[in-house]
Amino acid sequence: MGTWRSRVVFPLIAVVSVSGCTAIRVTYVDPTPRNQTEPSSIQVLRGEPPRAYQVVARFQFADKGWNLSEAELNRRIRIEAARLGGEAALVEQMVHNHFVSEGLLIGHTAEVSQRVLFVRVIVFKQSGVH
Repeated sequence: MGTWRSRVVFPLIAVVSVSGCTAIRVTYVDPTPRNQTEPSSIQVLRGEPPRAYQVVARFQFADKGWNLSEAELNRRIRIEAARLGGEAALVEQMVHNHFVSEGLLIGHTAEVSQRVLFVRVIVFKQSGVH
């Protein structure tokens, strides 16, 4: 009976801890309702695109010190931009915050580095439309 509980509880804890490793704050710029798009179709851009575009939302994404890989950051940016109905995500800025956290042991501290990305969710304008 004790083994059954540990098998059920462990996956629930893993799901909670994985979902809690980032924080996202969204600001809607365009009030037009948009359908969710496919994350795999989202372009993650680090510079201004050559095509005209409209900003539909902005979001701030913090990795909470989990030191996510560039590929994982891009995957999560794509998911959020798709949820907001975008065609691309334009990373405006990335800030590295460093802070010291008290550890579980008395006198033990740890330095944590957190990345915060500021992202614009965009849709491209059709040519000839202003």
